[in-house]
Amino acid sequence: MTPITLDPIDPTLAERLQQRASANGRTIEAEITAILESALMPESTPNEPDLATAIQQHFAEFGGVELPEIPREPIRNPPFGDTLLSHTETWEGSDFEDCLETVIETRSQISPTETDSQF
Repeated sequence: MTPITLDPIDPTLAERLQQRASANGRTIEAEITAILESALMPESTPNEPDLATAIQQHFAEFGGVELPEIPREPIRNPPFGDTLLSHTETWEGSDFEDCLETVIETRSQISPTETDSQF
């Protein structure tokens, strides 16, 4: 990198530069470099469309694309044991509640390695 010397520099300007560098977590030299880069680097070509516009232009030659609106449903509540039971229609045995309690008590206690070793 080419060294640049700024001499003399107004103390007020130097203080503002120090504050800006601190606010951005940079050294004064890094802040000056960032300022110069933002001022002197070429901007993206204004003729270059963004992605959405480019896609729209690409499909325009084919007559465009009309996507159907997807109907939305209200957010459902998470299922509980009684909801599960309603889907089973019948349940034989008396251990359904015990089974659900065991699942609830142990579901967060199984580590991935224990699960992997079971298969």
